[in-house]
Amino acid sequence: MKLTEHCHQLLLPYCQKALVAVDATFGNGNDILFLAQQLPLTAKIFGFDIQAQAFQKTTLLLSSQKINNCQLFLEGHENLKKILADHEVDSVDIIMFNLGYLPQGDKSITTTFSNSIFALDQSLGLLNSNGIISLMIYPGHPAGEVESEEIKCWLNNLPKNYQCNRLENYPNKASSPYLLLITKR
Repeated sequence: MKLTEHCHQLLLPYCQKALVAVDATFGNGNDILFLAQQLPLTAKIFGFDIQAQAFQKTTLLLSSQKINNCQLFLEGHENLKKILADHEVDSVDIIMFNLGYLPQGDKSITTTFSNSIFALDQSLGLLNSNGIISLMIYPGHPAGEVESEEIKCWLNNLPKNYQCNRLENYPNKASSPYLLLITKR
């Protein structure tokens, strides 16, 4: 099973009661579609990405599935707290990150560790008790390797009321993608 599919399976119990969810890097739309299909119809779902190509693909995907409870923003995830506040949202149940570059997109446009860590800090403050953050990390490209190392350092300072679990398919391969699940106790 691909890690992204495993992530979806692990998030299912959180989806049943979620009122607000964020896809911090919606890319091709797979995670936000998953959230829209699994969360209650009354849930609010917000998505962020910096690429117009991602925005167009995701808009088409959601429209083709007749999904209308998602708000997409052509903005970086480092702006999520401000945008959520503008929509009178101050807490979130699920936040998904899929870092790196857009598949089938321009591989020179990637998430950056500074913006990702800024967004993660904001996410910790927004996360409800018993909420979850999923974080797919791809260290197999230069920017992803740096981002992975910086996020590992960031995790060393994770407040005590959060727990982090790591899952990976190939733990002995340094460039293998891995999934982090951060929960608030």
